[in-house]
Amino acid sequence: MKHIVIYILLLASLRAYSQGVVVSLRSCLDKAMANRANIQSANTDLLLANLARLQAESRYQPQLSAAYEYRYNTIIPSQVVPVGQFGPQPTDETRAIQFGTPWQQNAGLSFAKPLLDLSLRERIAESKITESLRQADLQLAQDALSYEILQSFGRLQALEKQYDGALLDTARTWSTVSMMRHRYEEGRLLKTDLNRALLNHQQALASLRNSLAELVKEKIFLSFLTTYPLDELLDATFDYSPLTTLLDRYAGSAADASGIAQYQQLAVRESLLRQQLETQAAGYLPSLSLQAFLGANQFSNSFNPFAANTWFGNSYVGLAVKWPILPGESKSNQRALLRTEIDKLGYDRQQLDQQLQKDRLLAEADIRQQREQLDITTTNLQLLTENVDLFQERFRMGQLDAYELNRQELDLQQEKIKQRQQQAALVQRQIERLYASGNLRSFTQGL
Repeated sequence: MKHIVIYILLLASLRAYSQGVVVSLRSCLDKAMANRANIQSANTDLLLANLARLQAESRYQPQLSAAYEYRYNTIIPSQVVPVGQFGPQPTDETRAIQFGTPWQQNAGLSFAKPLLDLSLRERIAESKITESLRQADLQLAQDALSYEILQSFGRLQALEKQYDGALLDTARTWSTVSMMRHRYEEGRLLKTDLNRALLNHQQALASLRNSLAELVKEKIFLSFLTTYPLDELLDATFDYSPLTTLLDRYAGSAADASGIAQYQQLAVRESLLRQQLETQAAGYLPSLSLQAFLGANQFSNSFNPFAANTWFGNSYVGLAVKWPILPGESKSNQRALLRTEIDKLGYDRQQLDQQLQKDRLLAEADIRQQREQLDITTTNLQLLTENVDLFQERFRMGQLDAYELNRQELDLQQEKIKQRQQQAALVQRQIERLYASGNLRSFTQGL
């Protein structure tokens, strides 16, 4: 049993004087935002939305195109001409006449520039809102990841305290076992009392092993969240100062719904649906564009691309108006669908407001309760620790029986476990209130 105590003390000294990497909450967040696949996917969606907006805006740019063709007409097209109308006495006589030559060239430049297109303008506005929606999606993914990392950091702090406390508990129970074994070997102690002390020590050892296992598992989970190498986290020293300083700073902050990405996402989605209604309405409005053409055609009876006096110019400049009178489909059902979705988003935002308010108030009530309980437990722990020290001294002096010392040891262990659980629960509830109040982003930006 002695080698177990030596091993425990070595672990404690290694933890106390570890020269490993110091891992901060800021470094965990930065590493996760840079490397997590879901964040990269959301960034890609935002980039695609940005490119789609630029593509929509480019449709207002002037268009210039060049065209050229050289062809051989195997059959020259004919047209029916009312030749009878050209005589002194008009008649109904018609005649099919071929127009053209076997060889023909066409070359020209076409220019077009939209001047007024309300439908295009609304589609550009829609693409901008879509880009904002992708930005809100990215922020939602970042906030969700930040929340998970913050919770994991809080659990890790509690587990490290639990592990350190388990080390001290194990050393203390072993000290009691050593005293009772010496007393038993002298024939001044019952075997049942020694066994009770050994049971308390075994319970402390089990608690130590469980604490170590939970600590390792939480570091594995943090490694998954942040993409930090697990071997670095296992040997690292963690900076938990933000959990004590910044959490208290934001404890009394007013709720800010605009800081909640989910709320922003619903608002942007509603804006997008309203813009889609505007885009549909603009589809019935006329559009105006400037069009121009400059070209030339060549006609010849033989293959001679450069024959003189065979080229004829062709050019025009004008305005083109397009007005969809009958679009060919009824969009009333689609407009009704969009309006219904807008109403639904309004209800969703109200539900989210109520949910966040409920979560915030519950978290505040739990925080007050946890602090009151923690104050009581801390006071009890101080009294029990003082009792155990006094009882151990009285036991050494032969003024106390082993049963009472064992009972006090067990009460102290249970009270320490309660205190660690309450400390962990308090930190978690503080983090939950931080998120529900909309101050998570301000918290992470202030690191």
